[in-house]
Amino acid sequence: MKNGAVLIIDDHPIVLMGLSSFINRNKLFKQIYTSQSGGDGLATIRSKREEEIEKSRVFDLIILDLNLPDMEVTSLIEKILKEIPNVKILILSMESPILYIRRLLELGIMGFLDKGVDYNEIAFAINSIKNNRKYFSGDILMEYMTNKTMGKENGVQTLSSRESEILSFMLKGRSVTDICKLLHLHKSSIGTYKARIFKKLNVKNNIELYQLAVVENLIKP
Repeated sequence: MKNGAVLIIDDHPIVLMGLSSFINRNKLFKQIYTSQSGGDGLATIRSKREEEIEKSRVFDLIILDLNLPDMEVTSLIEKILKEIPNVKILILSMESPILYIRRLLELGIMGFLDKGVDYNEIAFAINSIKNNRKYFSGDILMEYMTNKTMGKENGVQTLSSRESEILSFMLKGRSVTDICKLLHLHKSSIGTYKARIFKKLNVKNNIELYQLAVVENLIKP
């Protein structure tokens, strides 16, 4: 990967400003684009695709916040990959990705960085990914893979990709109607998924679900 173009999608202006300045100062990429929402990011990708002759190289890297206000992260990545299938994606977040990690790995993300890391680690991660090496900060990936190998998956890790996606919407307070619209599913399908989630997590209602989510560090109390 040459020093081409990077797109940073994050709804925090300070993060966008600081990261853009750092990337520019260290000449990690020649072109730096920023967006404050998933929808704006997709619009930026489509606009740049129209300008590029080589459509598959619109962006060399996309740095993406785990939690955006307008779009669930795995749905956004799926849309991004439809536009530019071979793009490399680095997730940046203050929160643990354990709820999403199975699906994120399936989608082929190249790395995950905690927003608390210093800029030297960010540079190392970017350069690793540019050289086709994955980079995950902290112990999240090691813990996940160790649990998988030893058969110690907790309830959350046994959820399917779709179940994890629906759970993430539920924990954000989305109604069944909202989830149906976002995922283009019928209410009966959402009900079936919800029942499966409750069974796998061994909870009986939404109150127990939220209590478990706090214990598993999926949400903040």
